[in-house]
Amino acid sequence: MIRLISKTMAVLAAVLIFVPQVQAKEVRIGYVTTLTTGGSLLGKQMKLAVEIALDHMGNKMGPLDAKVIFEDDGFKPKIGKQKTEKLIKKDKVHFLAGYIWSHVLGASAPVALKAGKFFISSNAGHSLYAGKKCHKNFFNAAWENSQTPMAMGELLNKKGVKSLYIMTANYAAGKQMVAGVEATFKGKIIALPLDVTVSEEVLNGIKFIKQECQNLEFIVLNAGTYIKEDSKYATIESTKHVINLNYIAVLNHIISLQPYISTLNIKQIAVVSSMAAWRGMPMSAAYSSSKAAIKTAIESFEIDYSNTGVRFRILYPGFVKTPLTDKNDFKMPFLMDVEKAAAIIYKKLLYSDKFEVSFPIIFAVIMRIITMLPWPIYKRLMVKKMKK
Repeated sequence: MIRLISKTMAVLAAVLIFVPQVQAKEVRIGYVTTLTTGGSLLGKQMKLAVEIALDHMGNKMGPLDAKVIFEDDGFKPKIGKQKTEKLIKKDKVHFLAGYIWSHVLGASAPVALKAGKFFISSNAGHSLYAGKKCHKNFFNAAWENSQTPMAMGELLNKKGVKSLYIMTANYAAGKQMVAGVEATFKGKIIALPLDVTVSEEVLNGIKFIKQECQNLEFIVLNAGTYIKEDSKYATIESTKHVINLNYIAVLNHIISLQPYISTLNIKQIAVVSSMAAWRGMPMSAAYSSSKAAIKTAIESFEIDYSNTGVRFRILYPGFVKTPLTDKNDFKMPFLMDVEKAAAIIYKKLLYSDKFEVSFPIIFAVIMRIITMLPWPIYKRLMVKKMKK
């Protein structure tokens, strides 16, 4: 939250530079975010960060009073566009900000820029505005969707990979990530946009792969999310969102794959868990429990599939620099880039026979020791860490 507030204050300061030279007594900012549906936890945290930042600034921007008008996009592009138009035409805002999701931003940004408004994306990294539609009034406080996938494509080239099947989120960000891989990967790519939490979509994707491919030896299931949330203020919506992506989505794939394991010649199914699965972590009730759940599920699958020729593997990566970890406001020891993490996973799946793969080794050893501490000592250590 500290990092989010700092970013918010920086953005508000940037807004001040672009305040129109008018005789207004206040600066009006329209803030569009998600305050309902499964993505509401992020939106509510963003709203709170803006409110705290404004309070720190005395509800002023320079000599002018500052007024922020919040609107809920409901995770839908059409609603986001409507709320943006309302803020411009009815509320007469000077600036537009917020926007978590790329598909909502894609529908809303053209409206704001056409009206001559300064537009600030707090989270969505729509690729279009880093390329052909780059605009002097568009500012992105986060990242660009295709960056990490472009690096992955380069790594796959170096490893001699010739073909790639991708299952991705079926909205703007997922599709732009596919475009990132396509920009650098020289082999054959087949992308399947789908919702990994919907079993029917996953099953249809697997059937499509079966038609296209007769041999699929390695499968890595990597869908997941993390939301930092104090358990005292957890919501059912945010908890379901994390568990559906980190646990249900993985089981959707494994169970849907089972009828095709022999025909596709599948030898390994690897699942990305987390060291947070080893013990409950602060601000991570939903995340730790979802990763622990998938850990025990994969242990059961590995036992049940003994003597079948199919191996299940669990991957416990440390901190990897991605758009997800970029949001963390705490120190991340042994942080590694995506290329290095992917290279380690590739090597371990190809040349190692271990059921559990943890990396980097030093960090994994430290975490194992910490998580094996007696509960009273472990609790005191975690409480002390939270107070820092």
